Amino acid sequence: MRIGQKLVTITENMTDVYGRAYVGGFGEGWEAGQKTGYDQGMEMGINSGFTHGYDRGMEAGKKEEYDRFWDANQKEGQRTNYQYAYLGNGFSFDNFYPKYDIAPTGAFSMAFALWNSDESVHKGDLAQRLKECGVKMDLSKTTGMMQAFYRGYFTHLPAIHLHSGVSNYQIFGNCIYLETVEKLIIDEETVFSECFMGASALTNVSFEGVIGQNGLDFSDCPLLSRESLLSAMECLKDHSGTGGTYRIVFGEENLAKLSEDEIKTATDKGWSVS
Repeated sequence: MRIGQKLVTITENMTDVYGRAYVGGFGEGWEAGQKTGYDQGMEMGINSGFTHGYDRGMEAGKKEEYDRFWDANQKEGQRTNYQYAYLGNGFSFDNFYPKYDIAPTGAFSMAFALWNSDESVHKGDLAQRLKECGVKMDLSKTTGMMQAFYRGYFTHLPAIHLHSGVSNYQIFGNCIYLETVEKLIIDEETVFSECFMGASALTNVSFEGVIGQNGLDFSDCPLLSRESLLSAMECLKDHSGTGGTYRIVFGEENLAKLSEDEIKTATDKGWSVS
């Protein structure tokens, strides 16, 4: 065989071998890749499906548990008596997520008393939490408010009704972190009964209605804003000429925030200011 033919034959054989090797190797690689990809895909799919299913199951379980608890606690929105409802250390901002409006027509006394009283438990904004839950707290028809928030670790409370015929004794007593009460809705027969005793951090509170009774005492609240003090003074009932004795206590720190003319508006209505 001539050299040229040998070269051609050798080249053809090399090409044939290369082709078979390429095709065979590619096929085997493809098959192995398919299997590996399939196995990995199956594993990822199973894991993902399990995780997704587990998460959905957990969420469904939590939702069912939440519904069952709050349906029972709030009687599916029909609860009327909240006396001692959240008293003590059982509730905190970690687990208080009411499902329904809190609108008692019965007692509300000590409803949140001693709540978060353990120093290690964080304080928080009750008004904001109610908004997050999409519920409201309407205390306009309750029959008792005695120590309702006593020693509760709240920084902010929503509007509160302090109407006549209801005991408001120490309603905010010793709420040492309470900074804001959005509004106190009152009438001229509302009795205050040491309601701000020990509320040393109170800074903002507005009044709506008429202050007609003795007992409003801010002497434990030296941080009260001037606007809060003026809001209270604007609501004082005019007792001038009645011969009665009416007194409102601001305390030295708060009196220093008011002008003589502003204090005179209270004294002209028959109130003794101290």
